[in-house]
Amino acid sequence: LDVEFDTNNASPKWNPHEVTRVEELHKRGLKGKGQRVCVVDSGADASHPVLSGRIAGGKNMLDDSTDIQDCNGHGTFVSSVIVGQSKDFVGVAPEAEVYMYKVFGCEGSTPNDIVLKGLLAADADDCDIVSLSLGLDNGYSGSVMSRVASEIAERRLVLIAAGNSGEQGVFYASSPASGRGVVSVASVNSKKVLGWPATLASSSGETLELRYVTPDGQKLNESTSVPLQFDEGDSCDPTLYGNQDEAVVIKRGICFSGKSYNFLTSMGFGYFLIFDSYNQGVFYDSEAFWYIPHLWLRKFPRQYG
Repeated sequence: LDVEFDTNNASPKWNPHEVTRVEELHKRGLKGKGQRVCVVDSGADASHPVLSGRIAGGKNMLDDSTDIQDCNGHGTFVSSVIVGQSKDFVGVAPEAEVYMYKVFGCEGSTPNDIVLKGLLAADADDCDIVSLSLGLDNGYSGSVMSRVASEIAERRLVLIAAGNSGEQGVFYASSPASGRGVVSVASVNSKKVLGWPATLASSSGETLELRYVTPDGQKLNESTSVPLQFDEGDSCDPTLYGNQDEAVVIKRGICFSGKSYNFLTSMGFGYFLIFDSYNQGVFYDSEAFWYIPHLWLRKFPRQYG
């Protein structure tokens, strides 16, 4: 059976907005219209299609210019979370505008005085919201950066990331997120899994709409047309062998993922459609990267099997 696997459809929902309840605000028409969010970060790639027309400008705190081009990528990512739009997702405040204060070069660190310069510049420009996704792991509200953030928070909303060291405990916060009056933002692991839409079409014209999950949650942005076989075994005990230009549908077996993936790579197929028939649930399985980095893994809930 020859089939075409099409992954070019847009996702019907960007489901982190359901978890954070941002979707409820969007339904009420609250999308940031008229708000300027000043981001103190590594710059922004204003030419990126997701950010087209949504970066209002900015300042380079390193050389006092208006060059905010991002060679790090972090500031572009943060900006897209706020105002980005594409066929697959929409930002938290898509009708707001981002003004960028570039405080990083191409390296992964920057001096405190440059961050303070960006904070003070954002405050002087009368931003509605100041956002920082950076900090130092000290957690003292009396540190210089925390005290400056606290003062600015008396006049406007200041959002600062709590840090990336949650494994050290809830009191291992960062500065300036520990400033008084600022909104310190942290995250937790979500139990929701993002299932991307795809269409499976046979050479006879039949189609099946389904959802797939990759090991890291990324969307596959291409379509492929290959012969498809069905293996009556499972991923822990496969029975068929194929070629790199062929695909196989197989149910997920009950064994350690690493062992399962090793079995699959020995089958010779280039594409795998793995569905859950033992009610093991659908999740991001990072073990796929350690065993077969080239594998395009697709898992489907039972109703799509």
